Amino acid sequence: GGAGRLYNRAPSDLAASYPPWLEALEIAREADGLFSEAQEAKQATDHAGFQTKGKAAKETYDRAFTMTALWEEQLLESYGDRDRQVRVIVRERNRWIDRVRVLHKTTGR
Repeated sequence: GGAGRLYNRAPSDLAASYPPWLEALEIAREADGLFSEAQEAKQATDHAGFQTKGKAAKETYDRAFTMTALWEEQLLESYGDRDRQVRVIVRERNRWIDRVRVLHKTTGR
């Protein structure tokens, strides 16, 4: 299917008006820091440090992801996946999951 046109169906303050999303973004920022530290440890062949930071990053992304899962479903139902703001939210959540996948591959569970 074609990309289709994007639209603006959601209220303009969609993300900003939902405190758990703002909290999830903070949590994800923390996870990003841990992810970077894990990658640095990996480069330094500090296996223990990599495992520890990687596990912490995974758990932190998971927390942000879980607390916004239902909301994302509701947004997709209400506004569809072509709404610009919904797209941004979906893309950010996918980024978290991609990072968790990277960590799963490299740190095991």
